[in-house]
Amino acid sequence: MVITPGAEHVHSVVYRDTDAFLVELWDTPGDQGMGRLAGRDVAPAAVGDPAAYVDPMGTTVVLYRGDDAHIHSLYWSGQAAAGHDALSASSGAIEAAGDPSGYALAGINHVFYRSPDNHIEELWWEGTGEVNHGHITGYCGEPLAAGDPQGYPVTTSNQNIVVYRAVDGHVHSLYWSDGPTGHDNLSGYVGSPLAAGDPVGYHLPHLDAHQVVYRGVDGHLHEIWWVGAAPAQVWDLVGAAGAPAAASEPSCWYAAATGLKHVSYVGVDGHVHDLAWAPGSGAPAWTDLTVVALAPPASPHRPAGYTVPGSASAHVAFRGADGQIHEIRWG
Repeated sequence: MVITPGAEHVHSVVYRDTDAFLVELWDTPGDQGMGRLAGRDVAPAAVGDPAAYVDPMGTTVVLYRGDDAHIHSLYWSGQAAAGHDALSASSGAIEAAGDPSGYALAGINHVFYRSPDNHIEELWWEGTGEVNHGHITGYCGEPLAAGDPQGYPVTTSNQNIVVYRAVDGHVHSLYWSDGPTGHDNLSGYVGSPLAAGDPVGYHLPHLDAHQVVYRGVDGHLHEIWWVGAAPAQVWDLVGAAGAPAAASEPSCWYAAATGLKHVSYVGVDGHVHDLAWAPGSGAPAWTDLTVVALAPPASPHRPAGYTVPGSASAHVAFRGADGQIHEIRWG
């Protein structure tokens, strides 16, 4: 399940249904609806969870791993029907063993995924140009990947960062701009617990702050953070908030209207929980969203937390134990 970025007061949720189609649920002022993004005559069936971003031309791009083991994209603008690109197959790239992530930076699209040999592969292209591919692991002594990578852009410096869980159980990062790739063993450096799940990272340009959050083998969510070129630090979000241990990977997001960072997750109690705090303000405030919203139990899958541009509202979409997609809203 993924939130597709939209215009002001517009958003949609994309998920894979039981027939392996990608389905969009959309919500615009005065209108709500749903529909499958593409039929089998357009794109292959989906395996795993999709990812989404907006490209430099304002087109929504949904990435997914197909049942042919390749990475595909569905894309559209406005109300147009979704188009399809076979990204990895068309470029001659190796097949995928996990789910992709992607973003656009400085006019270039970047897509990352784990291959069957546990390297991290990158697909990149500009505009409607040819898709290129290559390893981004294997150059600076970093370990191979054990989970799915997640990339995020640093728009203030045009730097690319990819975080991933490695075969050594640590959370690592790869980073580059125009020069050679660098590598950091993030969790090893800060001394935080080994990872039980895949990390999520993002950058706040107005603070030049990086946040990488992951679920540790202790069941707690840990945030590794640093500002600019300062050394990384870590803290135990669940421990600081006194919240339940996590059963899912976290969803991390920043609400500009309120100045709050949010980490949402499904706990071992089957409830959806939210941790929220202003940067530098101290321990996160913990809310059991399931109890407050009288929501049904959740399945232990990563929820999707977000805010709608132009609004101070907060949203967390999640898959319920009943197999349905639910959303909790507040603010």
